[in-house]
Amino acid sequence: MGVYINMEMPKSCLECRLYNDPWCMARNRNQWRTAYNRPPNGERQNDCPLVPVPPHGDLIDRDECEVLSWKADEVEDSFDAGVLFVLERIDEMPTIIPAKPEEEGET
Repeated sequence: MGVYINMEMPKSCLECRLYNDPWCMARNRNQWRTAYNRPPNGERQNDCPLVPVPPHGDLIDRDECEVLSWKADEVEDSFDAGVLFVLERIDEMPTIIPAKPEEEGET
């Protein structure tokens, strides 16, 4: 299971809130085994587990939507009625990660 941390994506390890020299809390280990593998200040380690999440609407569980579509096939007679059944219930699905509005200046 992953963890969503509401923070800006750091450009380097030194800017990261999960880094406490020399410890990387995201990887739960000493960040620098030797001085030779320390990247320049403007970079992150190649194996950094953090991934950016772009601006988005509410994120829901795709598997739950699939289950819902199978239920629509069982309950409804026609394709159009099944689609309407699913669309009416998508808004009722629990939010996994709330919407993140686009920030000013982002494209």
